Amino acid sequence: MMNKFVSLRTKLLVGFTFIFSISFIGSYYWFYRFTLHKTINILKSDLEQVATTTATRIDSQTLINLRLEATANEKGISDDPRFQEQLTIIEEVQNIVPKIKIFTFTYKDLADFHNKDNPRKEIVYLVNGWVNIDLENTTVRTTAKFLESAVATKYHNHVLETGEITFRDFYEDKWGFFITIYIPLKDSSGNIIAGLGADIEGSEIVTLRNGIRQQILLSFLVSYPLFLFLVYSFIHFLTNRMNLLRKYALSLTEGGKEHNPILFNNTFFPDEKGVIVEVLNKMKENIEKNEQLLDGVFNQVAVGIAVKNLDCEILKVNQTLCNILGYTEEELLYKNCLDIVFEDDVFLTQEYVEKTLALNTSQPTIEKRCICKNGDLKWVGITMTLIKDKQGQPKYFISVIQDITARYEAQQKLIESAYTDNLTKLPNRTFFMEHLDNLLEQAQENSQYMFAVLLIDLDNFKIINDTLGHLAGDNFLIQV
Repeated sequence: MMNKFVSLRTKLLVGFTFIFSISFIGSYYWFYRFTLHKTINILKSDLEQVATTTATRIDSQTLINLRLEATANEKGISDDPRFQEQLTIIEEVQNIVPKIKIFTFTYKDLADFHNKDNPRKEIVYLVNGWVNIDLENTTVRTTAKFLESAVATKYHNHVLETGEITFRDFYEDKWGFFITIYIPLKDSSGNIIAGLGADIEGSEIVTLRNGIRQQILLSFLVSYPLFLFLVYSFIHFLTNRMNLLRKYALSLTEGGKEHNPILFNNTFFPDEKGVIVEVLNKMKENIEKNEQLLDGVFNQVAVGIAVKNLDCEILKVNQTLCNILGYTEEELLYKNCLDIVFEDDVFLTQEYVEKTLALNTSQPTIEKRCICKNGDLKWVGITMTLIKDKQGQPKYFISVIQDITARYEAQQKLIESAYTDNLTKLPNRTFFMEHLDNLLEQAQENSQYMFAVLLIDLDNFKIINDTLGHLAGDNFLIQV
């Protein structure tokens, strides 16, 4: 009796379907557990971040003062303005993350901070972010009142005694079902004097878990038939060549010798790796082109450019600056810029740098003298720009330096020609009149101030000009 023929395609389909189904279900279950675990960890991280942020804003000493000085009213809160101030801080945080509720507490007996042997310590609740919810709910109390006491749990003791952040997972008390984080609150001396707790209701976790489960189940119901189809298509692709080979073998038994080219047709196609390599090569080419362009602009501009760190050490210079000062690039690198500033202008430069850092912004151009490699002085105009990092903190200085020596010398010549005589180089009439006006003003302001005007006249000077000529007269005046 011949066994019934079962094709390889059928065997593979049944086998792959079984293995795939087990793997698929297991993967989805693992993914569900992983997603739930990851989500809870994210919630815990958010809980810790909110609690830590709130702890930095809460005034722990004010809480202790409330504990010692304030009293609770009939609503279970305090009318003390300090209570309302701390409650406002907590409510501001809760308005941003309304699912998280914050409360504060300390030992009922403050001496318990130093008595670790007491097995029955009690805590008292201070400022509580649940308070408004409790006031709105007239039927059921949802939170502790101000200064209400309770037996300290091991979590309360742990955070108040060790100062370590403590999580309490999925617990139920008379107020509900929660996940809670406890964070220590310290005074200005670093001593633990209170604690801060942040709750997220367990119902939120249950709702989140159910939502994840529904999404996973929906994804499974949608993707499972699709993957079955892909499995069938893949098996069909794998076994199609085998089926052709089977038919070809059968044809050989019948005397057929026709070669089936489909069985051995290995056509190669470009894949994603080739595309990615091509894209990366193009990106590399573009980056190199941009670097060459920027380097060309940096070194060809008509002004000097220097990149410096916050200590004014030179990190990069262009060729124009090297030409202005006569140094090579290697000689300028890592040199402090104050080393090449004329000593009379060092304080001006330091003040300019300090002002730029203090105001955290760029400053107007200043003019100063720099020492060239050969010892000459050159007047330069410097504009310094402050470069910041992503956090807005100063990182580098970029200085643009322009050689203004020729302009400065021309200005000095103009000033000199305005106040001196071209022939004798002595102060001229303009300088004399301005100086005389200043002396007269001082004399008017101070009756004891005295000065004199000396007049020197050359007798018979006209004879020299008339007999020997004006050139001889000029030489005579220069000698006098």
